[in-house]
Amino acid sequence: MNKSTNLRKIEGAIVARNGGSERTEKARNAARIVRTIWKNPLISRYEIAERLRLERSTITLQMNRLLDLGLVTEMSEGQAGPSGGRRPIQLSINKDYGYIIGIEMQVEAYSVVAVNLAGEILRFKKEPKAITPETFIDDVVFIARSFAAEMGGEEKLIGVGIGMGGVIDSDRGIIHYSIPLHLSAPLHFSDTIAQRLNTPFMIGNDANCCAWGELAFHRADGLKNFLFALVQFRAGDPRRNEYGGVGVGFGIVIDSQVYTGTDYTAGEFRSAYWTEGNL
Repeated sequence: MNKSTNLRKIEGAIVARNGGSERTEKARNAARIVRTIWKNPLISRYEIAERLRLERSTITLQMNRLLDLGLVTEMSEGQAGPSGGRRPIQLSINKDYGYIIGIEMQVEAYSVVAVNLAGEILRFKKEPKAITPETFIDDVVFIARSFAAEMGGEEKLIGVGIGMGGVIDSDRGIIHYSIPLHLSAPLHFSDTIAQRLNTPFMIGNDANCCAWGELAFHRADGLKNFLFALVQFRAGDPRRNEYGGVGVGFGIVIDSQVYTGTDYTAGEFRSAYWTEGNL
């Protein structure tokens, strides 16, 4: 069975959304188990059951599935408890199960990176490219596919994340507007991408993406409340009466969750391209 089949299986198990169904409950449990192992390398089945308050039979069922997929691996045996008995088997995420592509879209260039499931950088590049509203979707698809080809193909590609300046509903994948990229009307990014590609895509405000990155890379530190400041210098475009300057945005984290606000504008501070009356 190839990785593509395995990936479809795990997506069906973890990402399924059938409210109230048995499948959804199994998906929720699988997702919680994977996240717990990811945040706590070398954890045992017993510790997972205790932390998540799940039945041992549920842990066994889900772990057998995740081990079969190759997403989780058994690393070693830990220390036995004070009363002796069998030593627990320690678990870890298989960092080489697949890779994830991250793309930062800017007006005059883009940056793209591939990381494994441990967050280790596998490949990175930055290329100059003029991004326009008319070509935005095509550009994203081209960048993702060409970079995946450089990584050896899309078979092990788990997903793609895009960060950019603007007011973005990450839950539904809607770009409400972006001054830097000249998107002035809502763009249903996720719906449009889904019609062209099978790979999961997510899009978010760049400062919020940075905040999520801090949570991910420092997951063992238990970060809960902080403010991430993203400061960027952007060149102007006199043809559009844009003179560039410094753009500032904030990612707000409360109780280990990125807070976007009711209208997804939390943390919006100043665009380099802001002028009076352009919103």
